[in-house]
Amino acid sequence: MAEDVAKAINKSEIYGNYLKARKKIKEDKDLYNRIIEFKRCNLDYQKKIVNGENISFDEERNVSRKYYELKESDVAVDFFKSEHAMMKLMGKIYGILL
Repeated sequence: MAEDVAKAINKSEIYGNYLKARKKIKEDKDLYNRIIEFKRCNLDYQKKIVNGENISFDEERNVSRKYYELKESDVAVDFFKSEHAMMKLMGKIYGILL
């Protein structure tokens, strides 16, 4: 049963777009590393928010700066859009299961 769901996801346009976008960012090592660094910083930032910790202006500015720098790259924007679509699909599946 799980294999059937995985096969359906593998055949989906959403997953195909995600794989293509991921491949493109991995071809550009600098861009790939900047995306990974942004995700790490953003995750730390979000954890602090959830935990009610104080966030310095510099921390907030750093995450924002990294994001806006990445938005200048069409490849990065395509990746983030396809990743978001993939997460929405997985969220819908999870919602159905619950």
